[in-house]
Amino acid sequence: MSEIKNIMFDLGGVILDLDRNRAVKRFEAIGVKDAELLIDLYEQKGIFLELENGKITWDEFCFALCEHAGRQISKEDIKNAWLGFIVDTPQYKLDYIFALKENIRCIC
Repeated sequence: MSEIKNIMFDLGGVILDLDRNRAVKRFEAIGVKDAELLIDLYEQKGIFLELENGKITWDEFCFALCEHAGRQISKEDIKNAWLGFIVDTPQYKLDYIFALKENIRCIC
């Protein structure tokens, strides 16, 4: 039997506690009127999915979001809206990962 050498963790909804509705409200507040359609509980759509999949950079996302919204939005406002997703990172989850890291390569 082979030994486990690597574990990859999904941050969103697994390690980090997320609040989709708060993120949607923040994006709507900065002018992304269809945020409800773009931000899904399980898989993002459009430029949100492209960013999540690593197909575009943060700067490209910010530029595309401004174009999508039809207005200039500061990167700080976009960042604040994005951080609306994150509610909490429970300490017990971090402690568990740090304990695993003693013997297993952990990727988050």
